[in-house]
Amino acid sequence: MENRLYLITFMALVGVLLALGVVTASSVVDVSVKVSTETGYVNWSDGLVAATGMAVAPTNIRTAAQGKLLARRGAIVDAQRQLVETLGSVRVDAETSLVNMMANDVVRTKISGLLHGSFVIPGSETWDGEIYAVEVGLNMRGLLPVVYEERKVKFRVSETTRFTEYTGLVIDARGLRFAPQIMIDIRDEDGRLIYGAAEAYYEPAVSKGLVSYCSALEIARNDPRVGTNPLVVRAERVSGRYQDSLVLSRSDSHRLLNLLSDTDVFADCRVIIVVD
Repeated sequence: MENRLYLITFMALVGVLLALGVVTASSVVDVSVKVSTETGYVNWSDGLVAATGMAVAPTNIRTAAQGKLLARRGAIVDAQRQLVETLGSVRVDAETSLVNMMANDVVRTKISGLLHGSFVIPGSETWDGEIYAVEVGLNMRGLLPVVYEERKVKFRVSETTRFTEYTGLVIDARGLRFAPQIMIDIRDEDGRLIYGAAEAYYEPAVSKGLVSYCSALEIARNDPRVGTNPLVVRAERVSGRYQDSLVLSRSDSHRLLNLLSDTDVFADCRVIIVVD
């Protein structure tokens, strides 16, 4: 009982600090949703794709400093090569990953061009005198225009016409084994679309994604993305041929259609999905 009271008090304090902007979720506790691969990882919460590279100094160096510099350069090149492999694992939806889309020469060229925007992750560099290791990252947001264009995604173009007291939406999908993905469909039990690209403006979808992902419900409720008064619902199950849609109950679907449809909440992509 005492531990439960402590946890409640702690989470309440965290919520206040997040709301005031004193701290961010990542600075309090790591609630990011990360998917590891053989070559790196995808952080769906921070919109980061990262990979590690390593290299040794050439044998024909003149000085130790020169060896370190060349080893670092080699490690970065290796990390960028690994980053391409990691990018291929990013899920577009349950059926498709970027590696499938990169079979298209145009898409592959565009994604290769994004590597020019890759960067060394601060604090990731190590050198033991023989092997240099470094982690290189890429902002996943740069992938979104490529995916949307290739998929010929149709976004909302009309202005919203309704007001809601809610500032965002949090969907609790824990326990459903829903895999994070770029494209998202939230549907009711009859298959009717509640939220997806057709409900969102292109600009916010490109700048921050259709949804964000978090692994802690209380942190998600206090995330600035969903504002100070988000509506929280529980997903019932996943559906679709490839289990790519989240399904809400009839009552929650009815609430969302009545309270959030045709409002800025959906149009501005103020949606977070909580997954394990």
